[in-house]
Amino acid sequence: MKHWWIFFVTILIVFSCGNTLEEETSQEITIPEDNPIKETNIKKNLKILSLGDSYTIGESVCVKCKFPEQLKDSLLKEFSSETTIDLKVIARTGWTTTNLIDAIDAENLTADYDLVTLLIGVNNQYQRKDFSIYESEFPKLVNTAIKAGNNDKKNIIVVL
Repeated sequence: MKHWWIFFVTILIVFSCGNTLEEETSQEITIPEDNPIKETNIKKNLKILSLGDSYTIGESVCVKCKFPEQLKDSLLKEFSSETTIDLKVIARTGWTTTNLIDAIDAENLTADYDLVTLLIGVNNQYQRKDFSIYESEFPKLVNTAIKAGNNDKKNIIVVL
């Protein structure tokens, strides 16, 4: 073994990183008492809308592994057992910004969502669409998300 030291350094790095990661992930996340997100200020029924493509729906992963489901489960764990979450997902594998706009138009969305997530665009590039399409359609999608989120940009999460 001519370069034995590369193997040794690799093993050392792997084991040292493993301990750090384990320590970081074992910390409990708590919300301070004076934080406005505490459950006393949370509505009993939350509405979440997730817009996007295969990254949103989690192509080829289990139902509980999909991003919107993980978000829903995390929020349910944080709030009281009386809280319910209605989740609507408008997303498909292979969708471009154009496809998402068309699907949203067909839905006649209401403007009463407490949280809207938007994750779209990789298929524009993958399908070699002109970048100008993304440049014009993505802001439209952000504005649509804002409208759906009670016309409040604070209710929007854009995942890039």
